[in-house]
Amino acid sequence: MKSICIFLCALAATALAQDAPKPALPKVVLLGDSVREHYAPFVAELLADRATVVTPKVNGGDTGKLLTNLNEWAIKEQPDVVHFNSGIHDTKRDQKTGKYNVPPEKYEANLREIVKRLRAETKAKIVFALSTPLIDERSKGYWKTRSYQLFNASVMEYNVIALRVMKELDVPVNDLPAALGDAKESARLHDSGGIHFTDEGSRKLAAAVATVVIKHLSTRGASMPTLLLKTEAFDRDPGWEGHNNRIVPEKPLIVTQDFGYSATNHAGKAAGEIGGSIQRSTTPASYAAEIPAKTLDDKFTASGSFAVTKSQPGAGIFFGFFNSNQPGGSGRPIGSLGLDFDFEGKGGRLATRLITNTNKSCGTFITPYLPGKFRPTPIKNDGTRYHWTLAYDPQGAGGNGQFTFTMRSDTHTTQDYGTLPENSEREAQARFPNTKTFTIDLTPGFRKEGATFDRFGVLNMMKSGGATTMFFDDVKIDGRAEDFSKDPRWVAVGNRTTYEDREVVGAHDFGFSATTNHAGGQTLGEVGGGLWRSGDYGYYADKVGPLNLEHRLEARGKVKLVTAGPDSDMHIGWFSSATKDKSPDEAGNFIGIHVGGPTRIGHYFIPQFATATGTKGKVDSGPVLTPGKLFDWSLVYDPAAGGGNGEMRVTLGTESATLALKPGQKKQVAILDRFGLFTSQAGGQMVKIFLDDLQYSAAGP
Repeated sequence: MKSICIFLCALAATALAQDAPKPALPKVVLLGDSVREHYAPFVAELLADRATVVTPKVNGGDTGKLLTNLNEWAIKEQPDVVHFNSGIHDTKRDQKTGKYNVPPEKYEANLREIVKRLRAETKAKIVFALSTPLIDERSKGYWKTRSYQLFNASVMEYNVIALRVMKELDVPVNDLPAALGDAKESARLHDSGGIHFTDEGSRKLAAAVATVVIKHLSTRGASMPTLLLKTEAFDRDPGWEGHNNRIVPEKPLIVTQDFGYSATNHAGKAAGEIGGSIQRSTTPASYAAEIPAKTLDDKFTASGSFAVTKSQPGAGIFFGFFNSNQPGGSGRPIGSLGLDFDFEGKGGRLATRLITNTNKSCGTFITPYLPGKFRPTPIKNDGTRYHWTLAYDPQGAGGNGQFTFTMRSDTHTTQDYGTLPENSEREAQARFPNTKTFTIDLTPGFRKEGATFDRFGVLNMMKSGGATTMFFDDVKIDGRAEDFSKDPRWVAVGNRTTYEDREVVGAHDFGFSATTNHAGGQTLGEVGGGLWRSGDYGYYADKVGPLNLEHRLEARGKVKLVTAGPDSDMHIGWFSSATKDKSPDEAGNFIGIHVGGPTRIGHYFIPQFATATGTKGKVDSGPVLTPGKLFDWSLVYDPAAGGGNGEMRVTLGTESATLALKPGQKKQVAILDRFGLFTSQAGGQMVKIFLDDLQYSAAGP
């Protein structure tokens, strides 16, 4: 009987707990002019589940209007925080008399009275926001139909008055002009009228407002959200939020591959050669000899000739040793050693590179190339014949491995590149001396990374682009001449076909994938896909907020990098959804993992953060994702570690990297309301990556 009573009492207590109303959220009042009207909805979005945001439906106008309506707009609400601004309307100047709408001395008196009343009639924490700048050149046309004018100099003058007053009254100041960035960035965020802002600008202001409000909510005793560890196995669609994550190209690329054996005689001594029209595409296409497998422990050579008869901008071709298992989308072939061609309409450039099975690269440009300074295309597209040799020695460079490359032409013996700036000329001479023989030492450790070659021939570069008509002849592999007097019947893959390619630059295609299991073992269902470092910013993420840098955040799961091109990256972690036009690693409000790195490394899997004010942090090196390999991973952000400054630790397999926040960075806050994947925008290629069996911190009910 006693046990039954205990059970019934416990059941009743549980029912009461479930029916008990949730505690009321703290209240925040936002006051200000039309700039405030634009950013207020985004502030409410950022503070959802953390505070109730109350804001007038009308323009707050000048300080006189604000004082008149102070009871209606703020005092009767009895808020926990009041964030207010007034100044731009005060500086209106009559076009006939030149008088201010609210003179400086009256502006100061009104500010003092507003603060006095809020302190006397509420218990709110008060924050004043400086007025945002104007762009006079854009706004001058606006005043032609009005009786007044506004000038940026006057707004800044009134900001100085407000700063002095708030300092005397011990009122915190939110520097919204500083939140917009420097003059160039601020101008970019303004709209065409020069007073208000684009959505991106308003969202950036909202982040600055929400950041300050959160600081002062905590001082008012607002409870921190409880945390839970969510689990997602992706055995069904999780219903996460997608933004620009499935972009359908307006104009899909039509790819035509038409190459292989040809009875023509462009490149060699006699009729018969390999080549044709080869187009760059994420889908691999090749025509190559099947060869006994070679590794970086073997010695091997190759030689031949080539000629280009036509080239389009953005075309790319590889010729040499490569691995037949190409996932596509990697830009350059993973597991390859040979000639890398890039083309423009006037001709081409040539590099020779080794790319290991782990997608690490070393090599050199054969034709001069200084990024951003000097991009000539000395490989002619008029049928000029070039002769080349390639030799690899595993014992070269002290046992690290070494390859040598030579190139010459019977007719193309000199090249005038034109005048270069003096500094660029010195750099070009140092990096590209007048030589026909190039020796490349493998980076220490690359030989152990390994590369396996079972094909020799032509392969398209695997990123969408243009086509080139090119031919190869007089080929020797390990001293054995290939006979092109007749069809050698090399292995053909997708080399005679036409199709529509939707995997073009900037066409992100990632999110829930119901039919794949790259990262999840035997069970179908995961998240991921192709994320380009180009085009519109996109994300796919769960709603988890609001969280901030005072929370201990954890995430773990499984990850597989399927393929990745050079100059490609993406991010995983907690971020803010408020900014829709710029990735959080740049815009701010991010705690998570950066996947990317230089071509000599491949793709690091390392910790990175960006505060609400835009302060950024990232380690220089750490664990590396090997394409095609499944890894367990984890991320822990501990706000109490590092002497209370906060610390991040990322583990991939058995390797880890730690990033310690510097003193003061945690106080800059980060507003985090999403967990998932997002893209970068620096310009580059695609990462194809998948995640499964995730656990991650989220705000509880």
